[in-house]
Amino acid sequence: MENFKKEDIIKLGISLLIVYIIALIGSFITYPEISTWYASLAKPSWTPAGWVFPIVWNILYILISIGLFFCLERWN
Repeated sequence: MENFKKEDIIKLGISLLIVYIIALIGSFITYPEISTWYASLAKPSWTPAGWVFPIVWNILYILISIGLFFCLERWN
């Protein structure tokens, strides 16, 4: 990555945008159900606290975006 160009930054931004748009669509579909069926599930005692999920999901989305960026680089 020594030769990181302006086009690469744009491709990385587009990759982030694509992944977060898809995640946003998914959240609109699943969010109404969280308070109904997910809250009523019998969860184990080792279930992480609710504040952990947004942090982990954002890390995953960033890593997925980087992977998409590398795929786009490979295809060019």
